[in-house]
Amino acid sequence: MKFACVEYTTKTHKVWIPSEEHPNFLCDPLSEIDPTSFGSYTTAFNGQHIPLTGAILGQLDGNVLQGLYQRLRWRLLGTWGNYSLDYFKNFDTLLVVYDWKRGSELAKFVKRLRVKYPKMIIVGVPTQPFGQLRDQWRAGEEHLSSLIEFYDSCHAVLSIVRATVPYQQSLTKTPVVYIPQPYPAEYAQKSWREPSDKESVIFIAGETSRPDILAGHLAAKEIQKQFANSIIHVTDTPNSPLNTQLLRDTLHELVPFRPWRQYLPYLAGVKIVLNMDTWWTRGRVQADCAAVGTASIGGPSDAQTELFPELLVRDVEDFETAIKLGVHLLGDNSFYTEVTERAKHRILSYNFEHTVQRFTKLVDLIKKDEVRNFPEFNWVNDVLL
Repeated sequence: MKFACVEYTTKTHKVWIPSEEHPNFLCDPLSEIDPTSFGSYTTAFNGQHIPLTGAILGQLDGNVLQGLYQRLRWRLLGTWGNYSLDYFKNFDTLLVVYDWKRGSELAKFVKRLRVKYPKMIIVGVPTQPFGQLRDQWRAGEEHLSSLIEFYDSCHAVLSIVRATVPYQQSLTKTPVVYIPQPYPAEYAQKSWREPSDKESVIFIAGETSRPDILAGHLAAKEIQKQFANSIIHVTDTPNSPLNTQLLRDTLHELVPFRPWRQYLPYLAGVKIVLNMDTWWTRGRVQADCAAVGTASIGGPSDAQTELFPELLVRDVEDFETAIKLGVHLLGDNSFYTEVTERAKHRILSYNFEHTVQRFTKLVDLIKKDEVRNFPEFNWVNDVLL
């Protein structure tokens, strides 16, 4: 498979190509590429990660005049002009990442590819959480229209959250399939720590500007009342509002934001993570928890539902369940070990090898026009089959 992942823009604004010594999860997440997002597909398939703006501005072809023309046109008209698709002839399979901010441009791009390269397989996937997309649809109907146009132009749509498949399928004639987001499980598990080697820390994950995250503050406060030796941690995320009003009169600390590779050892050292996000996200924090042996209590993200089903809190208002689970985890070592060991085994089903197998099967079924026969994948003895 000659694979490439295309996003509207990338952090380097250039084509990124992985190597054995330089996979995405060892890159600088701030200036190069994210360690656990769609660059994981690029690493898994040894492909290329391409910014669409590179084609629009002529950078992929080294056309300096094209870039000057496009920037001038954008400044005057607010739209891009035509651009060459020749660079994409090097690939037979594309994963195109939808961003609602540039939805129409991405839909147009996919339509042009389908005409110019009719044998090319194109799978679409949204980058924003499904809950955030719904908020944008409420704000402006044009966002939903561009998403439907994009989905309808692809051979298949990939959902990284199992629960959203029927909702997304209702929007498009294109088959929507579930494949868990690839995760560098073997690398992350190097940070694993046993329950006895953890500090009595209740870590509240997520940005405090989001109301659902604040629900975790309420639960943590009540858990701490029963375990007075515990301390609550909240991340002080740069350029994000910080709200700790609900933690008054508690023993809590602000901890610095950490890049992913530095975040894993920290996460491995805390006892419980609370993340009450109900945006139907992928749930990377929960995947990280599974890899390093830390119990995660939270809302119905994909990783929470799949990796820590015993610790799922379906409703953000269900503080009592979150509190009971936290107390159970801190007071029952055997229960803690049971849920973290299960998650440890399950996260291996998200590794790159399994991702390649699933995505390759999807592409093969697309070629046979049998994509609706793509399996749903279920857990059998903590292996996703």
